[in-house]
Amino acid sequence: MIEKFTRRDFLEVLFEGYYSLGGNFIIVKSTDRPDGQGRMSFFPNIESLSTARFAEQTHVFFGVCPREKMKQGKEHVRFVTCLWAGIDVGPDGYSGKGCPFQGAPQAAQAVEAFPLKPSIIVRSGRGFHLYWLLQQVKEISEPTALETILTRLNAHFGCQSPIGVDTMLRLPGTHNSRGHTENGICYVEH
Repeated sequence: MIEKFTRRDFLEVLFEGYYSLGGNFIIVKSTDRPDGQGRMSFFPNIESLSTARFAEQTHVFFGVCPREKMKQGKEHVRFVTCLWAGIDVGPDGYSGKGCPFQGAPQAAQAVEAFPLKPSIIVRSGRGFHLYWLLQQVKEISEPTALETILTRLNAHFGCQSPIGVDTMLRLPGTHNSRGHTENGICYVEH
């Protein structure tokens, strides 16, 4: 499969405004363990993460909100560049048997029917990750208020998982060995 959009394209759209303000780190978790425990890494810029290599059987997740310090906790998240939602397809996804979508076409119809079209759609392997870019980078003054908005947005698409400012989603351009994407690649569809 030839990717229409690269990992670098994705990261530039998502984080360029943050780094133009003097931003610091993107957190990445990589794991090949069934229990989900993994290695945390912090990337200081788009270039270093866009060229990073990960083993094919490794699940790679990135922090949607960048970090001010090389620390994991929510308290180190101060800025947001987008809103996001995850959509699972079928009973084997993150939401489990309660998943409302039995296939990608049904999930795609739900995205199409939503009044705000996402800026970015990523095929994650067992579903989609949707991103709505903000016009400018926003400082998070009330994390709980933002998390309430994110939870409601995700619930609309049937995601019952907890959503926080420290949410990590699959990194495009990496493999999802559990997924059903073409060649097992997590990729930017739109």
